[in-house]
Amino acid sequence: MNKTLFLRILLLALWLSPMITAAQSPFMRQFMQKYQGRRDHNLLVHFDYKGYLEKVPFTDFTSLQKDRLYFWRLLGDGDIFLYCLGDKFLKYYPVNLQNASQMIDIGEMFLVAQAKGINDRNRIPYTMMGYFVLGKVARCLEAAHEQKKIDLTAREGGRLVQRLKRNKITVRVETSSAQKIIKNLKQGNLVYVLERGLEKTKINALSRKADSYLENLETYIPMELQGVLGQPLVGANSSTSTTMGLTHYRSFLKRTKGYGTTLWKVDSRGEEVGYAVWMERPSVKAHYVIDGRLNSLAAWRKKGKLLLATTGGFTNNYKSPEGLTVEKGRVINAVLLHDRDGLVVVLPNGGIRVINLKESELHLPDGQGGLMKVANPLRSLMAYSQLMNWARQTNATFFQTQLMAFSDQLLINPNLASGKHAERRFLALVSDRQGNVQHIIFHIPKPYALAPLTAEIYQLLKSKALKVEAILNLDTGGQNVLFVHEPGGRQIPAISGTLPAHRTTNLLLFTY
Repeated sequence: MNKTLFLRILLLALWLSPMITAAQSPFMRQFMQKYQGRRDHNLLVHFDYKGYLEKVPFTDFTSLQKDRLYFWRLLGDGDIFLYCLGDKFLKYYPVNLQNASQMIDIGEMFLVAQAKGINDRNRIPYTMMGYFVLGKVARCLEAAHEQKKIDLTAREGGRLVQRLKRNKITVRVETSSAQKIIKNLKQGNLVYVLERGLEKTKINALSRKADSYLENLETYIPMELQGVLGQPLVGANSSTSTTMGLTHYRSFLKRTKGYGTTLWKVDSRGEEVGYAVWMERPSVKAHYVIDGRLNSLAAWRKKGKLLLATTGGFTNNYKSPEGLTVEKGRVINAVLLHDRDGLVVVLPNGGIRVINLKESELHLPDGQGGLMKVANPLRSLMAYSQLMNWARQTNATFFQTQLMAFSDQLLINPNLASGKHAERRFLALVSDRQGNVQHIIFHIPKPYALAPLTAEIYQLLKSKALKVEAILNLDTGGQNVLFVHEPGGRQIPAISGTLPAHRTTNLLLFTY
């Protein structure tokens, strides 16, 4: 036979093979008889997912893998069939309190999916589907606990929480102030107990001022901060008012163009309320470490390169980071929370990029200096899988937290934010008119309500003619860790949290 003719016959056979192969579920064969000759993605739009799920069990991995392979041959992408099927399954059979245990069973089955043709290389879609289902269960349990329909600290609810935790899915369980005090007493954390006790009895004039800032906002004329950060920090916007000001405390890393790090005292109407650590990029680099990798803190200290260490993402009662958390491509917590809009991406070069999870489309660093677009992962399993695949392919590191301001806009809603007065810590990313970027940690140990303090700090930054790229809330509750060091290693005791480093599940580090 002529070689060219043989190749043509072979290619034709491969093209026709999806139409004639028997390697599909019976339902798929019957459905595809209506679409003979069709080879476009409209098949996925018109596919009878409900009929399929009625005939093919959702955990029949042998059938799923056959039909996944069929679509791969037909369209060049079989994973999209699985993701569409997963989205439809959760639509037709939504997670609720009554089926939570069975849904955990299903999620766990997907994490270890077994069938002919499923190996480590092509297991990823099944893993993503498992995480997504388990994440839905976690959010269901959180809502039920909040509505007092189940007690996740009791035996039955605790079992569900522990099952999820074993699969890297952590559940947020809110505890009362009394429970937190008892817990810290057991751990010997007397500083926390004393501070919280004082907070209850001493909500002083400073706190009341913060609550009434909108009604009695005074114009503050900022001090001239000439030459401290290389370029003058002022050029103050006279239309921006704030009750807060900055007083220079000390500076590090003197260079020809200024200082790489500057520490400021923060005051409100002349009363000192905390500190701000301004760190210039790229001379200062950010890192994010979790659990067993916290020993890297000691290594940085030994080198004399550690500038600042603080708890970043929040931690639940089960000693796991809350919200979607990934470290160098390794999934730590797979639950994507719907009420934490900030995804803090710590880049390999020490920079930080903040993703707003309210946007319809996310722009993620591709690891080569560019950006790749993915759909919003809150909206579908397909989009969630895109985000997680990006994390795996780029060895990304990120955590999820509350986004208070983004792209020069204040986002926090005072009507929805907690009115509780407590110690606060923020990560702020700003840039000046020349495009110079600063990472800033605001450490405010005086008790403030969240929304008024956020607004004050936002206005303080705007009064310095800075673009506010983002302001994010950091954990100062049961994970109140903060250290600041001079070059060479000496710690600055005035700027510190209440706990030692080993008492947190994660650390956001900044190094010289």
